[in-house]
Amino acid sequence: MFYKFTTFGMPAMLSRRGGEYRSIANKIAILHTLAVFFSVSFASVLLYKNLLDHLNQANSKQIREEIASVKTMLMSPTGSERLGFEIAAESRESEAHKVFIRVIDPNGKTVRESFGLHAIIPAHLFHRSDAGPGAQKFRTPSGNLFLLESCLLTENSSIGIGQIQIAMDISDDEIFARKVMVALVVFSLFGLLFAVFSAFYIIRMCLMPLNEISDKIKDITETNLDMRLDVSLLPEEMKSLGESFNIMLSRMENSFKKLTQYSENLAHELRTPLNNLILEAGIALSRQRTAEEYQKVINSSMEEYDRLSLLIDRLLFLVRADNNQHRLEMKKINVLEVLENIVEFYSEAVSDKAITVTIVGTASLMADLVLFNRAVSNLFFNALKYTEQGGSIVLVIEQNNNSIEISVQDTGCGIDPLLLPKIFDRYFWVESTRQKDHKGTGLGLDIVKAIMKLHGGNVEIQSELGRGTTVKLQFPLVA
Repeated sequence: MFYKFTTFGMPAMLSRRGGEYRSIANKIAILHTLAVFFSVSFASVLLYKNLLDHLNQANSKQIREEIASVKTMLMSPTGSERLGFEIAAESRESEAHKVFIRVIDPNGKTVRESFGLHAIIPAHLFHRSDAGPGAQKFRTPSGNLFLLESCLLTENSSIGIGQIQIAMDISDDEIFARKVMVALVVFSLFGLLFAVFSAFYIIRMCLMPLNEISDKIKDITETNLDMRLDVSLLPEEMKSLGESFNIMLSRMENSFKKLTQYSENLAHELRTPLNNLILEAGIALSRQRTAEEYQKVINSSMEEYDRLSLLIDRLLFLVRADNNQHRLEMKKINVLEVLENIVEFYSEAVSDKAITVTIVGTASLMADLVLFNRAVSNLFFNALKYTEQGGSIVLVIEQNNNSIEISVQDTGCGIDPLLLPKIFDRYFWVESTRQKDHKGTGLGLDIVKAIMKLHGGNVEIQSELGRGTTVKLQFPLVA
């Protein structure tokens, strides 16, 4: 699947069946965006939490220092008066954390108190000093947030066993924390937008080689199938794709060449009998003839009709075999008996050329009898056709652990080893056989190969010029 980009740089959604399959580019962009967004959000949450912890620790430290200072002051005989002056002085100052102090004697009477503290936070709202350590937070009706702490005084203090109550206004801290939180949220949203646009930009840059491949593929037609991608210019992750595409192009080029050659040969094979029929019909119609002469022309034409019928029959078989549409009728075959019947069928031609035929070995196998007979007959016919007068043909049957092999060996003219890779190609003839004007369709060995493929077997050929040819059929053993 290839991707195009819109004018805004965003990858177009390539979907199938209403979006069943989405663009890989979009998936990567979404995953990248989510990863960046969650990373920024997680970092923002940690930063905000650390800020709150820092503020709480700083406030707790300050309020403890205030309590310690008041305690120290009350340890002197004149501590209460000094504390009064200190409270009055702090009330006149405007501090970020305004501290309110209240000192209560053993009888519960307020000895010293910051101005306005009673109206803001009455004494009973503080936790009892013996209830356990720790400051408490309290929000006033006006919305201000206070941190409250209380502590018992020892009997050594100037007022005896009393109580200190400290209230610190931390509303500014709350406002500051809220502003930081809003800033972090805005930062996360901007991070999300940046992640979206950066993701699509990065993907666009990374997929440019893929778009170049797509453009090159569009330029490939049936006239330049030899064109290949330069894999060395592709990124490492795309080299495998480029190599696979080049391999596919090679297969397509070979298939197209074979198809072109197949079409040319087919046209040639059809043209010869058709021209013969047209010529004979033209001669017959050139003047008035007797019934016997017309009958002679018709009988002569029957040979060409038979040749056309045989060609069409073989082509239909090959088409069905190529598409696995031929149904095998498997049965147990006595190989020796079938070979003897084939030799008997060609006995007249064998006698005419004084050829010695020998059958060696015996075996049984599961195969389609008609196709088996056809394959071996084709091989034997070729051996008989190209073996010179007085030559010999040997049919060998061998059974191995996994297969049964039937070999057809002749002492004929042989084939150039350079031509052996093409010998099973459709409509392929060795030039020497053309010159000898042997009749045939050029499909015999191709049919043999198709029959072996249907049986899950294999066919091999060995040949040497002037010494003969050996063709071996390997049938797998089937229980």
